[in-house]
Amino acid sequence: MLYKIDEENGSISVSRSVIARIIFEVLAKADGRVFPATAKGKVIQLKQKHGAYDGKDLFEINMGDQGLDIKLSIVIRFGTSIAIVTEQLIHDIKQEVETYAGIRPNSVAIVVTGMLAKRTAPRNIEIKR
Repeated sequence: MLYKIDEENGSISVSRSVIARIIFEVLAKADGRVFPATAKGKVIQLKQKHGAYDGKDLFEINMGDQGLDIKLSIVIRFGTSIAIVTEQLIHDIKQEVETYAGIRPNSVAIVVTGMLAKRTAPRNIEIKR
């Protein structure tokens, strides 16, 4: 369990799978310009598990002393602005996690591991907010 809070009427718990699902939903809104990737730049082919994507092991999701820290690797389609896409992803991930999980992320780090054209051109650019 990633996060658990006890209330008078019961407890609320959020797992890494929930946060990963939120991240996948945000990436899906990028309309084919952004793909989840491994740290080495290989695009991840998502497989559904019980009707939903389960990618809790694909992202670094940790609850630290300062709060929730998220780190993910992506590949961006060639011709897409790295700065614009990463800023939008960071904003959307923070907003969606806070809205749906009730946890305000401390930091979101996005590592651009490649640019996708006919082949994937390796990159190693980290943007963190």
